[in-house]
Amino acid sequence: MGKQIRFYAEKKCGETIKNIMDNFFDDLVVIPFYKEKAFQDNEETRSRIITLTEKKLENEIVYVKSVSYDEFAPEVVHSFASPTFNYVPSFRNLENEIVEGEFECLTSNEEFMKKFLKFIAQFKKEFIYVRKYRTYLSPNIDLSTAKFQGGVVITEADLPQKKSK
Repeated sequence: MGKQIRFYAEKKCGETIKNIMDNFFDDLVVIPFYKEKAFQDNEETRSRIITLTEKKLENEIVYVKSVSYDEFAPEVVHSFASPTFNYVPSFRNLENEIVEGEFECLTSNEEFMKKFLKFIAQFKKEFIYVRKYRTYLSPNIDLSTAKFQGGVVITEADLPQKKSK
């Protein structure tokens, strides 16, 4: 069973995200998605996806032949068999729109999945859920000036109401 969460964040929120990851994972390292060096050198082939694991689990990464419609099929990380998760950072594009980011974990490694679920639970406490778009929002985004990619419009009315004491 996989788990994913989508979010909007500003660049300055990167440190907060890193700190939350560090609270639950030991010594995270980036894993090459492609086994072949030729593909590793050209990260544009994978867009913005960062595949992460703990340093102590690097030797448990499994690569499989990818599905291809031609005779050349590179070996890629097997997301289910490997203790990894994917991180797609949120960022501002050239039009100054905030592009949605994502965390996704598909591993069958139960211990790693437990860590990921604890990480997600803490992440949800730090960010604001926007039910209308089923996404989370960094609390430091100024909604009065923010533009989101794809015509997404988030206003104060879309946010959960604060409970009065």
